[in-house]
Amino acid sequence: MSRIQRYDDGLEVEIHPGREELAARVVAEREAVVGKALDLMSLYLRLDRRGFHLDTIAVPRDGEAELSFSWSSAAEPEAEGYTRFDVFVSADLRPVGFAVRFV
Repeated sequence: MSRIQRYDDGLEVEIHPGREELAARVVAEREAVVGKALDLMSLYLRLDRRGFHLDTIAVPRDGEAELSFSWSSAAEPEAEGYTRFDVFVSADLRPVGFAVRFV
């Protein structure tokens, strides 16, 4: 069973058993990993990267860590509010893909 770790800035990290080391590395290198994730999304999306907010990190039993972002803009606070942007990060903390989900 996974456990949720909460941080003072509101970030939640879901960690599956046996994946604690990867979760700790992602959190410790969060600033750099988020920067790389935003770089990847900026290649394909025309959204101001300053509007992205990291909400959760999930480290599943198998596969890559998943950083889940929301996006908002002061000019258009309701735009993209129903959209999630998930970036998948490999064990060497490089983004390897992303998905856009509508919730």
